[in-house]
Amino acid sequence: MTGELQQQRPIVLTIAGFDPSGGAGTIADIRTIQQLQCAAVAAITSITFQNETTYAGAIHQSTESVRAQVSGIVAENKVAVVKIGMLPTAEVVRAVAQLIGEFNLPLPVIDPVMR
Repeated sequence: MTGELQQQRPIVLTIAGFDPSGGAGTIADIRTIQQLQCAAVAAITSITFQNETTYAGAIHQSTESVRAQVSGIVAENKVAVVKIGMLPTAEVVRAVAQLIGEFNLPLPVIDPVMR
């Protein structure tokens, strides 16, 4: 969703992993954000290999990749809310914290991955 409609809705940035089954991560976040009548934008921190019952691993994004994704989003959007999910490494945690300060983003909603 871009253009005029997105400009009329609060923009919510989710910074999280990608769960291809849709049960968690960015797909689930985007569904929720849209249900709340907001516009969703996302930065992917990790791509997981899983379905609803089995987790088989993940490939984690680098801090540079996460930074580039967030930088591109905030360059053209006024982010109203930041929601953080899976941050796979200490380096990515630090990078996301730096991005929040650097771009003066709102304090995030933290939804940590427990398993």
